Amino acid sequence: MDRDVLACQNVTHVVLFEGTNDIVGGADAASVIAGTQRVIDRVHAAGVKIIGVTIIPRGSAGGFRNTMERQRIAVNDWIREKANFDGIIDFAEMLRGEVVPANGAEQIRPQYSCFDGVHPNDSGYDAMGKYIDLELFRKQ
Repeated sequence: MDRDVLACQNVTHVVLFEGTNDIVGGADAASVIAGTQRVIDRVHAAGVKIIGVTIIPRGSAGGFRNTMERQRIAVNDWIREKANFDGIIDFAEMLRGEVVPANGAEQIRPQYSCFDGVHPNDSGYDAMGKYIDLELFRKQ
């Protein structure tokens, strides 16, 4: 982060968009939140604003369990309600589809989901780009 982000000239904002890989790998919400808070603190210490992005659904992906979904929801609740980001982009809400009965987890809306149930398709990424409020980057 120091070399690739904070050492760059004229950086004013960082967008932190984390996926579900840590949760799928066994991390719980507390450890994801703690790591995210360390990133927020480092970015703020450098005098840069940081925009947080909620973790998008993954319910239709193979191997995603309800216990993982609960961790994703807990992290997203923290992002929305408690984290000291300078702004939020709520992609989880924007992409939220139906709950998959087999695992009780939200999936990406079908029109935005690619074949793996983890990533958006081209239409999804296009919609995500249009969803971003550019005023987040104009605020001082």
